[in-house]
Amino acid sequence: DYDYLWAEYERERLRRMWLSLAKTMSSFYLGHGRVREAINVNQRIQNLHPLEEDSYMILMQLYASLDDHAAVEEQYQLLTSRWENELGSAANEHITKWYHIWKQETEQK
Repeated sequence: DYDYLWAEYERERLRRMWLSLAKTMSSFYLGHGRVREAINVNQRIQNLHPLEEDSYMILMQLYASLDDHAAVEEQYQLLTSRWENELGSAANEHITKWYHIWKQETEQK
């Protein structure tokens, strides 16, 4: 209930540790072909840290690997709207480029 300065630093330290562990878990699952588990971890990252761009990119790639086009579209829309609304900027150029290439490839199929 109290806002101690030391507590804020500790919260941030724990937040970073959790995020690092979650990313490690995601990489582990991806490395072992456990796509659903990797999706679950990245969804959790996204829920707790909605401005963590990597989670959107990883989820888009995972959904693309499952041919879930609607989910890829949803992730991209979530990312662009959150970045625009909360930061007043566009999403990472690398992610936008990947999305447009993916979109072109899926339309050609």
